Amino acid sequence: MSNPFKNTNSYLSYPVLIISFLGYVYLAYFLERTATPELMITYTILFVSYIVLLFIPKVSQNVDLFSNISLLIRCSLLFSLPNLSDDFYRFIWDGRLLNEGINPFTHLPSYYLDHPTLAPPGIDEDLYLKLNSQDYFTIYPPVNQFLFWLATYLSPQSILGSVIVIRVAILLAEVGTIAIIRKLLAIYRLPPKNVLIYALNPLAILELTGNLHFEGLVIFFVLGAVYLLHQKKLLYAAVSFALAIGTKLIPVIFLPVLFSRLSVKKTIIFYVITGVVTLLLFLPLLNAEFVEGISSSFSLYFKKFEFNAGVYYLLRAYGYHLEGYNIIGMAGGFLALATFVIIIHYAFYESVTRHHILLFTFLWILMIYLSLTTTLHPWYIIPLVAYCLFTNYRFPIIWSLLIFLTYVNYSTLGFKENLHIVTVEYVILLAFLWWELGGNSRKKLSF
Repeated sequence: MSNPFKNTNSYLSYPVLIISFLGYVYLAYFLERTATPELMITYTILFVSYIVLLFIPKVSQNVDLFSNISLLIRCSLLFSLPNLSDDFYRFIWDGRLLNEGINPFTHLPSYYLDHPTLAPPGIDEDLYLKLNSQDYFTIYPPVNQFLFWLATYLSPQSILGSVIVIRVAILLAEVGTIAIIRKLLAIYRLPPKNVLIYALNPLAILELTGNLHFEGLVIFFVLGAVYLLHQKKLLYAAVSFALAIGTKLIPVIFLPVLFSRLSVKKTIIFYVITGVVTLLLFLPLLNAEFVEGISSSFSLYFKKFEFNAGVYYLLRAYGYHLEGYNIIGMAGGFLALATFVIIIHYAFYESVTRHHILLFTFLWILMIYLSLTTTLHPWYIIPLVAYCLFTNYRFPIIWSLLIFLTYVNYSTLGFKENLHIVTVEYVILLAFLWWELGGNSRKKLSF
């Protein structure tokens, strides 16, 4: 696709940046997720500004400057409370328990309301009412729990103070991610400007730094592991990969593909180190209650939670037609098994074709997982945006616009999923993906 701004005056970048900065501040500090019209308009403006910046020659020629500007935009969100997600209240709940030496996997939140004399300071009805998971065990792995502990240790009484601590950790991870992306682009001899696709992406900025989602740490640790593998530092790469798993378990799905990348001996060493470090990370939380709590969380995830799903919603519709009820209990388990089988098959196929860029393979493995999951929140797709920089594919960028439409499901009356929005999202995404898969290199987007 030709650059529509090739001959445009380079000063265009300044007003676009000012509009972007004001848009981020307005969205982060002054909007609620129930303000649908304002939210959609503001995000659309941010996304259009993002695309314009990617096409302006001055921007692509000044990667250092605009990478730093992207970090300054993230810093501007430092003192805001997350407004698109209320997950952070559970972070603080878990952290306050940990600071009293209580394993957060031991009891449901409601336990402490039923037994107020056993509730530690800060674990009270006011915080309880803000939780979106009052009847569920916590689902957050040990790296997250450490950050929750640290945040509430440094700021035991202030919710905003705890939020800032966690946000600083995610912001530091973003700094590291941008640095590693640039190193990997150099290794693969890809255009340095590709880093701006991730650095300036509105979904990445808002959902990670803004709304405290830990995909930011996962991306940092996974990319760090890949970079360290290129540096022949197998031990450190395995530790970094274990930290990714300890932040969010999903990176486990990438392990099968390493058979085609490393010798048998090195693969075994990588697996063993990753497994041992992961176990050590979980060790402080391990007890009978932890096993019961995490098992309950996994069961709920696959058998009860459903949001913005792709293939699953087709199965659900078929189940309603055939059986007359929601078949998530059966379909969730079936899709989990199907995901495993397809990823193993893809890993075997990749061992034959062996694309020279490992992150190309990660892109498609994660896409398989996300296509078959029963729950797909906007921040889940951000790793795709990071991985696509190392490929010719740009569908994750389009998806990072479309998936934001799911916020129309929230209103002052509560949450109600709009399946028309889901349909629009997936129809446009699949059409663009078909265009990219079916076209030649001239049909790829040039940014």
